[in-house]
Amino acid sequence: VEITATWVGDTVSITSVEPGDGNGDGTVNALDITVVERIIGGLDAETSGADANQDGVVNALDITKVELIIGGLG
Repeated sequence: VEITATWVGDTVSITSVEPGDGNGDGTVNALDITVVERIIGGLDAETSGADANQDGVVNALDITKVELIIGGLG
């Protein structure tokens, strides 16, 4: 889980991203597979959640990991 804090004036916003949540919507699902595919293809910028296996690289192994997470095996 990646946790980020952002300060704007007196307001602090805290967000967390689960591994596999490529689009950062709070749910790991088939949409995240599409995001990872687009990142691998150079069509989208890398997101922290796209590195589902947390090895520092977004690649086909992350697609497999997202599929495992969706299937309850990840």
